[in-house]
Amino acid sequence: MNTFKTKIITTLAAIALTSATCLSSLIENVNSTGFAVYSGQKLSTGTNVSVDGNTGSGGSTWLANNTNIDGSVYSGTGFSTGSNVNITGSVTYGNSFWMGNNSSVGGDTLQGSYNIDSIDIPSISSGNESLWYKKDSTIDLDPGSYGSLSISKGSKVYLSSGTYDFKSVWFDKDIEIVLNTSEGDIIINSAGSFSTGQNVTISGDSINSTYIVSGSRLSLGNNNNIAASLISSAGISIDNGSIIDGIVYANQEVWLSNNVSVTGFTNLSRVPVPEPATALLLLSAFPFVLKKTRNNK
Repeated sequence: MNTFKTKIITTLAAIALTSATCLSSLIENVNSTGFAVYSGQKLSTGTNVSVDGNTGSGGSTWLANNTNIDGSVYSGTGFSTGSNVNITGSVTYGNSFWMGNNSSVGGDTLQGSYNIDSIDIPSISSGNESLWYKKDSTIDLDPGSYGSLSISKGSKVYLSSGTYDFKSVWFDKDIEIVLNTSEGDIIINSAGSFSTGQNVTISGDSINSTYIVSGSRLSLGNNNNIAASLISSAGISIDNGSIIDGIVYANQEVWLSNNVSVTGFTNLSRVPVPEPATALLLLSAFPFVLKKTRNNK
C-alpha cells in the first residue's frame, strides 16, 4: 500500500504529536504527506502557476487561468478554476466543483472530505543578539541561536550545514544566500515572521536539503529563487515570478501569485496517482461520500 492516501493515513497520528518531538520529526512528517503544496485553510493561485506534485487544502482551492498541476489535487471544501487549467492527476473535493473553459483533469474527480491535523512547530529558542548588516555586505554566518536578523540590499550571505535560530528574519532585495550542505541539512528557524524583498536567491549545492521554518507568517517578494522547503505555522505568500525548489506547507492560507513555480523534491510529493478502482477502495477508509463527476467543465 504505497499510495498517496495510505501515506496520509499512516502519518496523521505522527503529525498530531509533532509538538512533543524534535524539529527533524516535524520535517519528516511534512515531507511524508506527499504534498508539494499544502494549505491548512485555503489555497489560491494567480495566473500561470506551475506545481510539480500534489496539492492539498483543508479548505477551498482556487486555481487561476493557465495554472498547471503535475499531480493530484485534494480540497477539503470547494474546488474551482479559471480557464486553461491542467491537472494531470485526480481531483478530490468537498462540497462544490467548477472548472473554467478549456480546463481538464487527467484522472477522476471524486466528491468526499478529508482532514489533516495542523502541525505544531516546536518552540524556537532564539538568542538575544540581533544582527543587522548594511547594504552590499559579505556575511559568513555560523549555525547558532540569534536574535532578529536583518540584511540590507545587495548583500551576499554564506550558510553552512546546521540549524540557525532567529526571533525574526528580513532579507532586503537583491540578496544572494549561498548554501553549503556538505555536512548535512540547513534549517533556518524564525520564531516570528520570515520575509524577503524582491530578487532574493537561495542556492548552492544539492548534497542535502534546506528548510525555512517560521512560527509566524512567511512572505517572499517578487522574483525570488529559493532552493529550500517552506514550512509555516501561519500562512505563506509568494509573489510574482518566484521559483521554489522544495515543498510549501502552511497551517493557514497559501497564496501563490502570478508565474510562481513550485518544483517540489525529486523523491517527494510525486506519489503516483492511484488507478480509479484503487482510489475508491482507499478512500473508503475515510468517512467519504464519493461521487464521480465529469473531468471537464
